Amino acid sequence: MIEFDEIVGLNNDSIPLEIELSGICNLQCPYCDPVNHNGERPWADSSMLLKTLDKIYKECKKPFIITLVGGEPSLWPDAKYVLPLIKKIDNRNFIRIVSNGIRSYKWFNIHKNYLDGVLLSYHSSGKPIEKWIKNINKIDIPYAISVLGDAKTWEDVMYNYNYVKENSTASGIQLKAVTPRGGSKDVTYTEQQKEIIRNSLCILKDDIKNWPKFWGELKYKNKYLDKFSNGHPGLNFSNLMFSGKNNFKGWKCNAGVNRFTFKGTGKIHGTSGCDIRNDIGNWHTGEIINFYKEPAICKYEFCNCATDVGISKTKL
Repeated sequence: MIEFDEIVGLNNDSIPLEIELSGICNLQCPYCDPVNHNGERPWADSSMLLKTLDKIYKECKKPFIITLVGGEPSLWPDAKYVLPLIKKIDNRNFIRIVSNGIRSYKWFNIHKNYLDGVLLSYHSSGKPIEKWIKNINKIDIPYAISVLGDAKTWEDVMYNYNYVKENSTASGIQLKAVTPRGGSKDVTYTEQQKEIIRNSLCILKDDIKNWPKFWGELKYKNKYLDKFSNGHPGLNFSNLMFSGKNNFKGWKCNAGVNRFTFKGTGKIHGTSGCDIRNDIGNWHTGEIINFYKEPAICKYEFCNCATDVGISKTKL
C-alpha cells in the first residue's frame, strides 16, 4: 500500500457541489439507505435551488462542478427547465448525473446539451445486465460505469462486471465495493475479492480523463514526490477502505471550503457522508449562514464515503 500524507481534491479554480435532489428512486437495493428510495424526501422547490446556487456563485466567483445524485436524478421532473439555467449562471459549469441507468437512453440524450457526463451504477436489482447494456450503449454523453460489488452475490457480480467490460461503450469501468452501514469494520469481502476490486479500474477512453477528478484514482502527495501524482493504480477508495487507510482523524479536511453538499433534508453540508460543517445553510429556503475559509479537523475514525475521501486533506 502506497504511503501518502496529502490527498488532492479538485483544484481551487472551481466549486465542487453535490446535490441530493430527492429520496425518490425506481429501485430499492438492500445495501442502500431507505431514505434514498422511500420517497420521504420529495423534490424540492427548483427556484430555491437556483437562488442558492446564485448566492454561492456570487460569493465564490468560480464555476461549479455539480454532481446530481438521489434517489434517482433522472426522475427529476424539473431537469429540462433547471439544467439550462444552471449553465446560464456560468457557461463553464460542469454538470454530471449519478444514475442507475434504468431510464431509457432517450432521457439522457434529450438533456445532452446540458449534461457533461454520466456516472452509471449497475445494481443487480434492476434490469438484467444484457438489457441494461443495450440501453445505456445508446447514450450520447461520455459515461463511466461502476458495477456494485455486493459480496453476497459475488458470482453474479463477476458475471456482470465481465459482461460490462466486453460489451459496453463506457469511457471507464470499475467494480465498486459496497460499504455496509456499519462502515469499514463490517466489510465482509474475502482477500481474493478485495484484490479483484482493487485492480478493477479500467480507463478505456481519453474523454473521461478530461473530467474533473471525481471518479476512479485519487491524486495524492507524499514525502517521496516533488509534486502531486496524477493518480496511482491501487490508490482509490476501495483500496483505502480494505487497507484501513481511510482513517483521517486529526487531519486537516477542506470540508465546506469552496465545497458543498446540498442534502435531501435541505441542509447544506461541507461533506457528503458525515456531519462536519453541517451548518452552512439551507437550499430549500435559499439561506446561507456560513462560508468557511479554513479547513476543519477530522474527528472520525474512518471516512466511509468515496466522495469525502476525495476532498483535499492534509496530515498534521
